[in-house]
Amino acid sequence: MINQTIFRIKKGSNLSRCKEVNGTLMSNNIKAPKTLYLTKKHLVDKDYEDQVNSIFYEFKHKTFGEFIVWESDLKIIERKI
Repeated sequence: MINQTIFRIKKGSNLSRCKEVNGTLMSNNIKAPKTLYLTKKHLVDKDYEDQVNSIFYEFKHKTFGEFIVWESDLKIIERKI
């Protein structure tokens, strides 16, 4: 039996994306066009804590690149397969 973790990001959630343009790190925010289901292999092992103790998760996605999602926009589902 395998434990699988699925991260469900709601449609319309804020995806904060960072990318490098001409050696400068740029950030832009987009709204998720659909509900995204990401399994553990998409997760980058980084948790971000900001001044008000909010937790952010960073993901890699083939369409959206690397992006950060706020904890409240995320539902984490654990299941055994």
